[in-house]
Amino acid sequence: GLYQARRKQRDLDRIYIVEGYMDVLALSQFGIGNVVATLGTAATTDHLDKLFRHAPQLVFCFDGDEAGRKAAWRALELSLPLLKEGRQTLFRFMPQGEDPDSYVRDHGRENFEDRKQMVPLTDYLLSRLREGLDLKTREGRATLLEKAVPYLRQLPPSALRELLIQDLATQGQIQVETMKSMCRNKISDRPTARGPLPRKQTPSLSPVRKCIRQLLNYPDLVREISDPESLIAVDEHGMTFLRELVDFIQHREKTTAAHIIEHWRDTKYEEPLRQLLQEEELISDPEMVRLNFRDITTTLIDKHTRKIRSQVALAINDMETLKSIYSRQQADTESKSDLA
Repeated sequence: GLYQARRKQRDLDRIYIVEGYMDVLALSQFGIGNVVATLGTAATTDHLDKLFRHAPQLVFCFDGDEAGRKAAWRALELSLPLLKEGRQTLFRFMPQGEDPDSYVRDHGRENFEDRKQMVPLTDYLLSRLREGLDLKTREGRATLLEKAVPYLRQLPPSALRELLIQDLATQGQIQVETMKSMCRNKISDRPTARGPLPRKQTPSLSPVRKCIRQLLNYPDLVREISDPESLIAVDEHGMTFLRELVDFIQHREKTTAAHIIEHWRDTKYEEPLRQLLQEEELISDPEMVRLNFRDITTTLIDKHTRKIRSQVALAINDMETLKSIYSRQQADTESKSDLA
């Protein structure tokens, strides 16, 4: 419906996103032409970024049931990194048992377009994060802040991000600067005037997992793989997924972490990918990141090459041993033949 919406109104101030084409037709009949349908497919950041280029405000229209809430949460996650200054995402939940088609027929255009019925993304985010928490307790407030940090990190710098940080700091009863610090770094023990506190020991990542984490944060690093064929041949735990990830990035012009997460959504890889994405990146300099990635891939390839050479050497040694045994057997046979 995007083509038809733009033909009707060149400069759109809002786009409604619905699921089915019948919703588009029904809303259009009631004079609401700025509607697009996903037609049952999963929306991606590419879709949303394209829509944002045509309108500063996107309104997701979902059923009010559990499936609708789940779809809304996915839309929220996709929208977060795209919310630059001036962009807005809102949610319009239909009553139980209704969809946009039936709702507009029963309640009319004015009610459907009522701004008071739309939930801003940040309000929806906070309401979901607060679910089941007792904010009167320190534990409840701490859990809220810990749950919120990964989502805040995805928001680009903007007034909206600053206001959300202030709101969360108030609800968590901490200083705004403390909240900002949590969003910049993972919470960890820091040295004090009395000396460094013992750091919590975390298992080190394998070279393959390091590669995957680097590609999640910097997909363009795929170009730094000096010998892709040799890397593909590496036999290490996790290489099957790494090969798929490299292939996925290579076949897209621009890839982001959101693209990767969305591609492997609802698979066994989704949660490990999210965990890797949330881990603190100790290297911030782009050149150092590039060199570090090249070192990791080179180490993997060299390790594999040494392994192959070792196997070949063993095979050659086995062949020499077999030849020696065969030669002795031949000699024994010829000796027995001479005696006969």
